[in-house]
Amino acid sequence: MHTRAPALSALEAILEVAFFASMRTEESEQVLCTLAYVDMENPDPAPPQRSVADRWSYVRFEQPIPLDVKNLVKVSKSVDSAFGALAVYKDSTERLVIWGAIDQQGQRAAFVAREANEGTESPGLLLVSISGVGCVEVYKGYTLLGALRQGRLAFGFSDVLEQPGPIQAIFHESIKNQVHRVRAEVGIEVFQRRDHWADSISDYWRRTLARILLGVQRYGHGGAILLTPDDRNTGLRIKYPIGYERLSEALYRFSVHTIKRCDAEDEIHQTFLEKHEEVMPVLLHLDQVVSGDEEDDTRDEVTGCVRFIASLSRVDGVIVMNRTLAVRGYGGIIKVKEEPPSVCLAGDPAGSTAKLQQINPGHFGTRHQSMMRICFRRAGSAGFVVSQDGDVRAMTRVDDRLIVWEDVKLRLA
Repeated sequence: MHTRAPALSALEAILEVAFFASMRTEESEQVLCTLAYVDMENPDPAPPQRSVADRWSYVRFEQPIPLDVKNLVKVSKSVDSAFGALAVYKDSTERLVIWGAIDQQGQRAAFVAREANEGTESPGLLLVSISGVGCVEVYKGYTLLGALRQGRLAFGFSDVLEQPGPIQAIFHESIKNQVHRVRAEVGIEVFQRRDHWADSISDYWRRTLARILLGVQRYGHGGAILLTPDDRNTGLRIKYPIGYERLSEALYRFSVHTIKRCDAEDEIHQTFLEKHEEVMPVLLHLDQVVSGDEEDDTRDEVTGCVRFIASLSRVDGVIVMNRTLAVRGYGGIIKVKEEPPSVCLAGDPAGSTAKLQQINPGHFGTRHQSMMRICFRRAGSAGFVVSQDGDVRAMTRVDDRLIVWEDVKLRLA
């Protein structure tokens, strides 16, 4: 049984209410919430045969609440969008109402923010999320259908972290070195038993960078991260120099423990469980358990590093890192005054020449313009700028041009 799609008029009304609610505050706090379009008469038309413990459920309000800006602003505080959603549908009089709340959305939010390896099933047909002032996003499951950000419509993201191109090329050598180091630690034989380990290590490294940028984005203050090709401070004055190298080491240990845990599990299954052996060496089971515990600990360590680095953006200035994701300082001031001779907007992650569009850097704010100058001056650098409204742009020098990518994809949606 399929849920009936909302009429265009209903969708327009939901989006209008969400947009104007995003401009309001409640008790001096910004309105952030998710609306799930869920049939109030049949909220769960196709439940799975086996329902996992943390699957979503719904709770009804005693009386449905008319969906308007005033009511949404008030009710939005009752359900944190990181863990739940408000259920919206038409009542018997064809009036849009908030009829209940959806729980257990924390795993979905964690997956979208790249903090979990898998996400849960999404409730209802559509999700409308207020993610910032004037920012409304529409999802079907985990697919972004469209977004309104500060009066600008977006229908997709620039996947420069995942797709081959100039930005990804800047990280290539560091990721390659990480893969070689992990392979040497676990042993070539163990590393090659699964053919995806190199890709998995690369994916997790790029996902971690995305998580740092998401953390900066969540603060709503705006910020900038500059990844330099070396540890020189050419063109920079760093107000708070530090040497924070823990993240790279945590990523390395996490990869090692993950591979060791999986290898022990594979041996247990293939050598003993599949052959119905009654006796299994206790040391093999111990290897699995210990590696699994170490994997969990280092996963938490990576999360702590990510949040610490993102928090540095609360101080005005650039966070300066090298290509191994080691932080060299924050509160950085860019001193380069010379403008790039050519600034272009990319049309694809590869920065294909045929899809470049010449732009005037003066149309951007001072944070973007200073990042453009340093990235052009220091070839091999990558700059990421998070605006106060949440937009994320990446930039680097390619030949004699400074290329900018808009709407950088950070979430797995």
